[in-house]
Amino acid sequence: MELMPSCTLIPLARPTFDVSAAQKFFDSARDLLGDIGATVNGPTSLVMTPEDTASAAANLKSDEKLYILFNASFADASAAVSLLSKVSGDVLLWSVREFGEVGDRLLLNSMCGSNLAAHALRVNGKRITHLHGNPDEAHVRDALSSALSGKMPDVGQPQKVSGQLADLENVKAALSKLNGLTIGAIGDAPAGFTPCTYDEEALKKSFGLSVVNKSIPEIFADIAAVPLDKESAEYQDACQAQPSLKDVPEREARVNASTRVALDNWIMANDLSAIAMRCWPDFAVDLGACPCGAMGRTATSGTPAACERDVYGAVTMLLLEALGSGTNYLVDTVDLEEDENIIRIWHCGSAATTLAVDPDNATQF
Repeated sequence: MELMPSCTLIPLARPTFDVSAAQKFFDSARDLLGDIGATVNGPTSLVMTPEDTASAAANLKSDEKLYILFNASFADASAAVSLLSKVSGDVLLWSVREFGEVGDRLLLNSMCGSNLAAHALRVNGKRITHLHGNPDEAHVRDALSSALSGKMPDVGQPQKVSGQLADLENVKAALSKLNGLTIGAIGDAPAGFTPCTYDEEALKKSFGLSVVNKSIPEIFADIAAVPLDKESAEYQDACQAQPSLKDVPEREARVNASTRVALDNWIMANDLSAIAMRCWPDFAVDLGACPCGAMGRTATSGTPAACERDVYGAVTMLLLEALGSGTNYLVDTVDLEEDENIIRIWHCGSAATTLAVDPDNATQF
């Protein structure tokens, strides 16, 4: 008698997203795998905490041929690395589509979680395949059936772009603009965000860039030391530039105002050309406000600003500016429509307001 194929399904989620929707997607994923004919091992509830990860690790089937890391919502890559970086079986990352309306906050951010896990697992030497789509989509069923039979699905490769190369001397001249610039990095890389680690020596060797660091307690002390008149002046300027800011709770807006002043002082004192600041969860927990407005105002003033202490992201923004992009913005890929060849990008509000369709009416939430 032919044995039923088996797999280990690990469902990741984060409580700050739509947990009820994440649970429904997880239930549908398990049902689909069972309907295909698989024996499904692994956690029976969403993995959302370090304790959940420890429990999953203690019960992980070590000789599985196929492990499916299912991003029921966004999660950082800590659990992915802890559970799957050392397994010998194949690893399939599975993300689902974002169902929220364009312009609203993300309800799942599943694809971003899978992308983060992909980077972390590759850094740790593990090959992966990424499947994107909902459990009720035909191509998802076909891909899972293939993986369960021992053949990882072919998710396709982007077409190679060919054409005339840019003038080499012009490129060299553009890149030389980075030589001698300094990036300010605030805080440590968030746990499970492997792209936010960086090699300072490599940046110096490749681009002539330097990095200066400031801790979260140090920037908090700088913020607390901002005089009330400076905070008020920045708050009034921000409200004048974006009138919708007056609809934001004043206390939160004033935290952003004092943060903006503290950042500007640090930028000027160190002649910084870009900043990369860890914001979550420290600002929300300790100061009661996320610093998106302050980062956006910093970007609007001409200093590229990257969230999550993403130094390489800040470098990329400087590279693009050197190559002629003008003001740009660092975002996440959160969904795609394959048939339309469209990707959906999103990030919280640290963009320069000059990028808005109508900068004078760029809306603060």
